[in-house]
Amino acid sequence: MPENEGTNPEEITQEEIVELGLESNLPVGEPAPEPEPEPTPEPVLESANESQIANPEDLEPYCLLTGLVENPALIVERDFTKIRQLYEDFELQSGKLVHIDFYLTLEAKTAKDPAGLAIRELQKFYYDATYTIERKERRIFWYNSDGSVLAEKQTESIYEGFDRKRDGDARRSAIVYDLKEKLERLFEAMGQAQAGIGLLSSLSDAIVAYQQGNTAVLVNAVNNLPAETGLDQIPALDGNGTLRQYIVRQLDTTQRILKSNLWID
Repeated sequence: MPENEGTNPEEITQEEIVELGLESNLPVGEPAPEPEPEPTPEPVLESANESQIANPEDLEPYCLLTGLVENPALIVERDFTKIRQLYEDFELQSGKLVHIDFYLTLEAKTAKDPAGLAIRELQKFYYDATYTIERKERRIFWYNSDGSVLAEKQTESIYEGFDRKRDGDARRSAIVYDLKEKLERLFEAMGQAQAGIGLLSSLSDAIVAYQQGNTAVLVNAVNNLPAETGLDQIPALDGNGTLRQYIVRQLDTTQRILKSNLWID
């Protein structure tokens, strides 16, 4: 019989295993088991600044709306637009949302009841010399049921490139949409719905030009509407002058700063 038969060539001793740093409870030659994957750590949520929270227990009514009772920080960080259970009331200024309130009930919204106010957002827009947007400041306030501020957050957005042009297009479209809606309701309340439709139809081409950036075309068209339209006899919706003057004011996009009267610097 050959000398090597029944033996393990290249056999390694236990001492050599220890020396090489390969010590194991497994017999030599057996493969090591696959390591168990490490569990994925749970996401760490940033805690709210303690100075922002008047009383964490007061968060419960609002957290219940979003299922976030367990972490007060989330109600501070959560994007308010995702909270669909609340009732929205807003203020437009020259085509921009400058003030949005969210109430807990429809009744509170209708009465503008401070006790039912859950969230308030104020926005301030800055425009350059060409009336192109530069930046937006945003303040969000969360309220306790007694009307005190529970928490607040401030952000700033800078507009660059195509976003600046897109803002102008959206702003002019919003101005036209808001104005058309107000005029339709006014003429309908006066029992002259068809006259209102005819008035807006006569301005359709000028409205398109306005939305595309040629604001003077629509302003001139409104100023040149005949007296028979009654625009000089109907009072302005804000009580300042005539309806014709009101429409021209609403079409103005030359304001450099837009903000709610509630915004205090």
